[in-house]
Amino acid sequence: MADPKSKSMTTQLDTKRRKKATKHRDALDRFLGEIKIAHQIFCSTTPRPGAAKALLAVQDYLRSVVGRNSVGLDLPFSELYGALADAERGIKNPLTQPNEYLGGSKQRILEGRNLAIASVAVTLFIDAGLNQNEALQKVAANIRSKNHKELKTFRDHILRKRMPPEIVWSYARWLENGRFAKWDDSKPTKIQRAQKLNDVVRRIFPNGNMTL
Repeated sequence: MADPKSKSMTTQLDTKRRKKATKHRDALDRFLGEIKIAHQIFCSTTPRPGAAKALLAVQDYLRSVVGRNSVGLDLPFSELYGALADAERGIKNPLTQPNEYLGGSKQRILEGRNLAIASVAVTLFIDAGLNQNEALQKVAANIRSKNHKELKTFRDHILRKRMPPEIVWSYARWLENGRFAKWDDSKPTKIQRAQKLNDVVRRIFPNGNMTL
């Protein structure tokens, strides 16, 4: 026969676990709501306010989940938020102050990585049977900052390894994943693989046709 005291303790533990799970789920729901708003701001106005709101959303989520132990852990987010706020007001901040330019490509790394993904999408459409111009136009339609000719130039530079190593590596990694990654035990066609990556392109470019 089960010990009543032991049974009571088990019930209490189960209740605590359920409350904790509910707390985490509620925190995640709030975070997703806030991050979607931040995403919309980031895409519809200048990026800084949206990026700042996203940092606040991460901070709030961390505090909700970790509680008192989050004190101090969120310092990097606080400092980044402050740096973005300073930049918006024209105030210099060490976090946003660039180091001395040391030469080489001036391609911004994040934009370059995203353009590398777009270049892979072009390659996958060519794999699927589109000619290069059709593939470039299809992908460039999701990038307001580049037309298909500029995307072609960028992709050519990657293929000739005239971009920073991080960008060339990103292209190679995404290409391998795009061509060979498994899809839940299904066998996607080449055009499906290209379309899926083009959906990624649509999502990652600021001020493009981005939706969550």
